[in-house]
Amino acid sequence: MNVAYVLAEDIPFHGRSGASAHIRNVVKQLERREHSIEFVSRMSPSGNESGHSSEAAGDHLRSVASVVLPETVKTAAKDWWTRRENRRLIQENVDVLRCADVIYERDAYQSFGMIEVRKRIDTPWVVECNGIYWYGESPFADPVWLDWYKQKKVQKWENADHVIVVSEKLKHQIAKEGIKPSKISVIHNGVNINPYRKISRNKILEFKSTQEFDEKTVIGFMGHIHPKHKVELFVDALHILSDMGYMIHGLVVGGGRWKNYRKYASNKGIKSKITFTGSLPPERVPVAVSSMDICTIPGVNNHDSPVKLFEYGAAGCPVVSVSTPNVKEVITDGKNGILFDDGSTEDFVRAISRLLENERLQAQYGAELRKKVESEHTWEDVGRRTEVVLNRVVDTTGVKQKSTSR
Repeated sequence: MNVAYVLAEDIPFHGRSGASAHIRNVVKQLERREHSIEFVSRMSPSGNESGHSSEAAGDHLRSVASVVLPETVKTAAKDWWTRRENRRLIQENVDVLRCADVIYERDAYQSFGMIEVRKRIDTPWVVECNGIYWYGESPFADPVWLDWYKQKKVQKWENADHVIVVSEKLKHQIAKEGIKPSKISVIHNGVNINPYRKISRNKILEFKSTQEFDEKTVIGFMGHIHPKHKVELFVDALHILSDMGYMIHGLVVGGGRWKNYRKYASNKGIKSKITFTGSLPPERVPVAVSSMDICTIPGVNNHDSPVKLFEYGAAGCPVVSVSTPNVKEVITDGKNGILFDDGSTEDFVRAISRLLENERLQAQYGAELRKKVESEHTWEDVGRRTEVVLNRVVDTTGVKQKSTSR
């Protein structure tokens, strides 16, 4: 099968974010199944930009606008520019889209070009949706014209032959907008298990020695840090647990806004008790995660499929996570992890201390989560399920086209 992979977002193919991991691994799994992938993107798989000559001019215009324009106007101008560039990307690649067996588009902010192109080509079209971009659900600023944006997004889902989402919660949200549930498939994110299987106890001890953790219990967080992750809750919890006399050390692995939270920890007076690694090379991440005795998810959007959850499971680590509908699709409280009330520092501390007091429970929850991740949430599973959806859409659409042409 020839798959035209549409990626309008400027997401680094080789990055460590959940988005980068999903794109990279889905593509890899489809290629392993002998499907050819043709990218329609400004970012090539090699990491080099394949963009337009106007990008530099656009950057200049945006930088000027950021100085002289009011915030609402700046957002509107940025949205217009993003929409324009995404539309141009699609228009310039119509021949690629027409010749493909199926179009697989990662739904992007302000990307509606496929709606009009679909009127000119009959290639089956699958949209992979990772989130809602309005009313505070977006990692970006809300669109200026919310009603118009929402209408266009729903129109896009209606025009697509199928929609893939990353959680049951997100499927429910999209179905509420009038999209038939039978047209929506749920495929969670995943993890590559193999690097974790190769980690020896000596490698973990070596990593801990370089970080000077001594004999302390390591409580960790991993991810490309955004405000939605509520890392300040993690810092607050460690502050309280340290005051309670627990011998612990915090480990925050990942890029994003980590320096903001290092400063926050310093202001709290516990900078020496939390190590912030910043971004690590991909090959070092499994060892860092495996060195965590207890892993945490302080915050998450309630429709996400957090890659960190599957990384924690691959490492066999016990997890304390915020109790949200999407997390509960993987974590069963008291069976393979502990859940706490969203935003409650007190409940978060209580959940962590419960594990600190019971090493047997740590081992039990870690083993149970690893079993679930290995059996249901590897990237191989994600690739297989994605392939099933793409094949079904191609077969079904082909039948429709034949009946229409008669």
